Amino acid sequence: MSKKRHRNRTADELGKLKAELQSKLAGQGREVVFQENASEKMSDVIEEFIEPYRQSATTLVEYQRLIGTAILAWNAALDQGTKRAALLRVMLKTIAPKVDRQTQEDFYAIVGEMIERKEKYFASNRRPIVNYRVTETPEGMHLSIASLIE
Repeated sequence: MSKKRHRNRTADELGKLKAELQSKLAGQGREVVFQENASEKMSDVIEEFIEPYRQSATTLVEYQRLIGTAILAWNAALDQGTKRAALLRVMLKTIAPKVDRQTQEDFYAIVGEMIERKEKYFASNRRPIVNYRVTETPEGMHLSIASLIE
């Protein structure tokens, strides 16, 4: 695929993400402003963040799950103490309401490891992620992210 077609496809996916976010937040009476030239692209940051886990996600579904887990951990790392613990409990209940104890422990271990990675290597980035989209292209997986500006 040519670079021009790749840019167009990327722009289309970003446009869909923007429209989805505008629709969702406009319904809540909130204004959405997009800043195109942020200091660093959050999709690049999250790609770097998931690097140690990337080889385990070889399909689109696995990659989507990895990104979802990484974003959960990223946002949880922005909170502390009981607020973080409450967020993790709610998220586990939301994504897997009926899981056994071992699965719960695995969830907390993986997310906990990712939170530690966020705090150690990405501590200065405090941008919460509000939405994302993962698509598969001929070049591989493509990630679009909407985040708040610090």
